[in-house]
Amino acid sequence: MFKKPDVKQLAARGDIRGLIRLFRSREVAPRYRAMEALVQIGEPAVEPLIRALNDSRAEIRSMAAVTLGELCALGAVSALVAALADRNAIVRGSTSAALAEIGAPAVPALLEALQSTEAETRRGAAYALGEIGAAQAVEPLLVFLQEASLRAEALDALAKIGEPAIAPLAAAIGEWKNKSPEQQAILKTLERIRPDWAKTAAARRAVPVLIEKIREWNEAVVETLGAIGDGRAAQPLLAALAERATTLYAIDALGKIAERSSIPRLLALVKREAIERTPVTVSQADLWGWIERALQQIDPSWEATPEAQAVLAGLVADLGAPQPEARHAAALVLGAFGAAAFSEPLLAALEDECYAVRRRAAEALGKPGDRRAVEPLVAAMQD
Repeated sequence: MFKKPDVKQLAARGDIRGLIRLFRSREVAPRYRAMEALVQIGEPAVEPLIRALNDSRAEIRSMAAVTLGELCALGAVSALVAALADRNAIVRGSTSAALAEIGAPAVPALLEALQSTEAETRRGAAYALGEIGAAQAVEPLLVFLQEASLRAEALDALAKIGEPAIAPLAAAIGEWKNKSPEQQAILKTLERIRPDWAKTAAARRAVPVLIEKIREWNEAVVETLGAIGDGRAAQPLLAALAERATTLYAIDALGKIAERSSIPRLLALVKREAIERTPVTVSQADLWGWIERALQQIDPSWEATPEAQAVLAGLVADLGAPQPEARHAAALVLGAFGAAAFSEPLLAALEDECYAVRRRAAEALGKPGDRRAVEPLVAAMQD
């Protein structure tokens, strides 16, 4: 009658080969008891376990890898790296986990494995390096962002490495097309590392690289600079105001950076000559609203500055300009800036001969809830 091998007896005899044969057991318990016995035996079990990585049976290869990981067998690193290309997915997973268990001593071999021509070897090495938290792997892993089949594994590993990956990941945002899936994946990875990643010293190290990318009119780059809030980006972002593709994003970013030196340039956007160069449409009202919000973020008392007083006085004066386009634009901008402060000139504009001016003035007065605007607003709507 067949008698099941006894793990205790095999261990007592130091029968390493017998214990390894138990790895093919259909039951989980004997396999793991055999592994524990081999771990207790220690160094003498390493070489037989390395040979078992080449066994024809996947279950033995897998358990051999797990056991070598439990032993933290430094001498098995090369063999385990080679096993990352195993034809069996379970074995590959066990092998990469074993290398992660070995930890820092396995890092040089794993970094070399990232250069392998075998995709599975690169994938397993990326996983192990992420589990180890190897900061040395950040730059090599960033290269994998260019490889669609390994991008998810690379980003997962970078997220696990954590703070050392923040600056390189933030800088990488500018390497991709605007609002691309790759950019979104990078931003999600940064969020995984730290929800407040943009406010870290690490994120600020990416600012010079991102500034260089502003000239490519990449909205995600501009948004990232705003989120980081570093004053070095203020002047380059002010230059970006001239580019229609990024104007609103640049305005928003400047508000978040909150450099007082930005106030005059933002106010310049609402001077009469600037308005005349920019077609005033319903959607253009968004522009004035964004400017007002940015100014509030920079300095809640911005309206009291001499520059603001001059610009606002010019807009009020424009309500009486001979050109209906100038009067229309002035009413629109003053409304966006908070019509309560300009209710008297806007009330006068309700009598304007131009329907568009009357309508904009009535809408502006309606925002702060000025009761005097109710009847004119109704009348304007009926024009």
